Amino acid sequence: MGLPHRISLFLLLCSSPIVFVGGASNSTEALCDRRCLANARVKQELFSAPQDDNCTMVVNITSIQYETLSFDTKGMEMSSRIKTCLVLVKYASDSGTSGLKRHTCKANSGKNQPSIASFIKRKLPSGVKSRLTDKIARMCSELRPFSVVEGKGFTNVAQELLDIGAKYGSNVQEWKDPDLGWMQEKPRFPTIVMPVDKIWIPQIVLDNAIETTVEPYTKDVQVRRDGTVSHAIVMFTTVSCQINLFNYPFVTGSCPVAINGWSQKTCALNFQISDNVTLVGGSRGEWLTTSVNKTVDASNRVYLLVALSINPFSAFVTLILPSALILLADLVSFALPFEGGERNSFKVTLVLSFTMFLLILSDHLPNSGHCSPLLHYHFSFCLVCLVMSMLASIVLTRLSVEDSFLVCRRSTKVHPSSSSKTNDGLNQEKGIR
Repeated sequence: MGLPHRISLFLLLCSSPIVFVGGASNSTEALCDRRCLANARVKQELFSAPQDDNCTMVVNITSIQYETLSFDTKGMEMSSRIKTCLVLVKYASDSGTSGLKRHTCKANSGKNQPSIASFIKRKLPSGVKSRLTDKIARMCSELRPFSVVEGKGFTNVAQELLDIGAKYGSNVQEWKDPDLGWMQEKPRFPTIVMPVDKIWIPQIVLDNAIETTVEPYTKDVQVRRDGTVSHAIVMFTTVSCQINLFNYPFVTGSCPVAINGWSQKTCALNFQISDNVTLVGGSRGEWLTTSVNKTVDASNRVYLLVALSINPFSAFVTLILPSALILLADLVSFALPFEGGERNSFKVTLVLSFTMFLLILSDHLPNSGHCSPLLHYHFSFCLVCLVMSMLASIVLTRLSVEDSFLVCRRSTKVHPSSSSKTNDGLNQEKGIR
């Protein structure tokens, strides 16, 4: 064997371990599945917020589901359940519509469900409209049975609609943590699932809340290749409301719920909240939630303005109608006779019954406020009328028996019942004789 052949054989033997080691490492990286990729992100311990040069984090809330749980009329406090979704939903050719099926924030079909047109907040340029029209026409010309979604025309139209929504709409939003992405790595999985307590999660601040409890909707979050995190939380909060109860039970008003981030001197957490606010379960007791709208004040603070009204039927049946019937019964009670004290006993019973309604009203409505409910004045007037009627009946009963209503003065007038007893005694004496 010649010298060139020996040198070639030697170089081949020396390079084979490197090739084997390199091939093994490449195969190891290729065999890293979704779970391996998620565990690698967990080991990074990314518990702090993603921070850019200006130390400002921007988080987008794509949808809000609001539900009024209860309303305490006595303390004017409203308890509610708010579900917020922080997610970006789009069509991908490698995953199809499976991402839409896994989307945790389901839309409610009903009268409060917003239309597609409501998400476009700015006027579309003519060039955008013509480009979309051309792609739709091209898609229609390439339609094939049983392969509509797989066609290139449909993909182009779907992507164009998503681009329009991202630029001109309000519901295609994202929250990205670049350190969670794997764009430069070999695994090409579009999404992975990670534990919610292993990464940074933005905290929503409710400015006017008395008590707030935040819970994750699920124990896992979905992370995409570019670092986009899909997450949903459920907040149970109690806020204080300022509603004028002067016309109770015919009351309508609104109660704000402030949803904002936080801001320090150099750092801040800002929320971009969508107009996609859905109302769930409008009726809770006598209070009815009619609508929920997002509003922004002059200082760019975001509020959920909850419109409330009272169903007057319960208060009318339990408070107003009984008070009117008691006054009517008191007026008719003057037809009762003086003898035996039935009239006075009946009027005392009416006063005691009305006092019970006053106690019920005091436990149900607030005792202080800017405007005391008109029902308080109504019940006070009715109670004064009942007491005056009872005192008038007592005086008339005294005058019917004696010449004067003064207790210390005796009169020669004989009560009818006493005279009848005297006549009976005389008749018995005459019969004995």
